[in-house]
Amino acid sequence: MPVYQVNEHEILHEEVALEHAESETYDGILYLSDKRLIFEKKGKRGLLHATPPQVLLDIYLYEITNVSSAVPKIKVFTKKVLTVEYGHENETGKARFRLNDPTKWESEIRKWISDAKKQEEDRQHREQEELYRKNVEMARAKAGTTNVGVAYYGSPKNNTRQPSNQKKDDIIEGESGSTSIQVQRSSPPSNESTKTCQSCGEPLKPGMKYCPNCGEPVK
Repeated sequence: MPVYQVNEHEILHEEVALEHAESETYDGILYLSDKRLIFEKKGKRGLLHATPPQVLLDIYLYEITNVSSAVPKIKVFTKKVLTVEYGHENETGKARFRLNDPTKWESEIRKWISDAKKQEEDRQHREQEELYRKNVEMARAKAGTTNVGVAYYGSPKNNTRQPSNQKKDDIIEGESGSTSIQVQRSSPPSNESTKTCQSCGEPLKPGMKYCPNCGEPVK
């Protein structure tokens, strides 16, 4: 017996024969749920070893593209066949089952196919909406909403303080309209004190060795 999914319910099951080739068939059980069509090959018991049951067909109902039944009017030495065509994982296939009432199976499969296809369409639509929402959130995250790490090209404020340790040869550049202005900064006055002669008080220039007024040596 197959393992059903959560919220999956069995509708029909019957012992059938799967036509694998012109002269080969597999005996097993065909299961129909509200989500899948499953064929499980019967296992075999032997003296030395046993073969466990094997699932040879497991397809979702929304993957079924066509289903038909064939019931000959003359029932002597005739086959009642259910044919299921499907597309599974980019591959197409066809399965032929010999069973007692293929018409009943065809009717039930067609009824549940419509519900399965509708549920699959809704699921794909939800996935597309979720993917679109994630893409929008990623785009917003990459764009950012803050100015961290962003260069600012606005004009400086008028009250911005200038450094006090500018050298005398620094050049201040600005723009007035389209004309470039360059201003040479004057050197600050020297704070060095002026020396005077100790004898007469005459101001002395740097580097003088004798007072120009009294002739005394500069100490």
